[in-house]
Amino acid sequence: MALSSCRFVIRAAAGTSMMGLRFYWRGWLAAVAAIGCAAIVSVAPARGADVDPSNMSADAIKALEQRLTDAGCYQGAIDGQTSGALDAAIKACPDQQPILRIEPGMHTAPIRRIGVDAACSLLATGSEDKTVRLWSLPEGKPKRVIRPPIGDGTAGKVEATALSPDGRLLAAGGWDAAWDKTGTMSLTVVDLSNGAIRRFGGYNSVIGRLAFSADGRRIGVGLGLKNGVRVLDSASGAELLADRDYGAAIYGLAFAPDGGLIASSLDGQLWRYGPDLELTAKRAAPDGKLPFCRRH
Repeated sequence: MALSSCRFVIRAAAGTSMMGLRFYWRGWLAAVAAIGCAAIVSVAPARGADVDPSNMSADAIKALEQRLTDAGCYQGAIDGQTSGALDAAIKACPDQQPILRIEPGMHTAPIRRIGVDAACSLLATGSEDKTVRLWSLPEGKPKRVIRPPIGDGTAGKVEATALSPDGRLLAAGGWDAAWDKTGTMSLTVVDLSNGAIRRFGGYNSVIGRLAFSADGRRIGVGLGLKNGVRVLDSASGAELLADRDYGAAIYGLAFAPDGGLIASSLDGQLWRYGPDLELTAKRAAPDGKLPFCRRH
């Protein structure tokens, strides 16, 4: 495929010179030409502790405010003005400087989790390529790409996705790019009807499992290592359950039709919480010490 058939889009972060972009851009053009792909090349946000709004134009500040709003770090006005709230958001949020990425129209790394709505009309896939992709069912056509903040190495890899039963809310988590700054990892919830993004919680380990209750009002969060299970209110992010009494990572999480929650852990235990989120049962897994998730 000729290079002319590829599509390219550059989104330059504030404070980035076009000379600097062209330097990297030529290298990416060479790579794209070599593989002959049909792709969108975008500049995705990464870390940028050195961003200084006082040296930026009003339009550049507006672009910065929008990126920080999309990442859930800034709640102020998008007005192109410097402010204490903007400075605080820059310090808290990992996404500032541009990183060139090729958009191939598909995942380019393992898909770790999938989510589906109750009508089986929408599918969400989360991948180690640091994207969440939405697909229409049953035809499997791509609909939308969700790009969480990313960084170096594992920062931004998506390990868990879930869709609310009505298909309006997308929950995604994994190796949060904010870890390097905050030492915590948060859950991202996207309202697919209007694009609003919220970030809930601050956890000490990777988010490995997510599940919505049948009424869509609760989100179950399964964490790595010995950090256990959380249940959040999907509207407010309020923590309804926090059980840290686990010996290993959560590898299975599902809500029962009655609103109860079932979890499996690599400590070899199965857990069940009632609709009131009180623990009702804990027992050894019948088929071995490493129970994974199975859904029927």
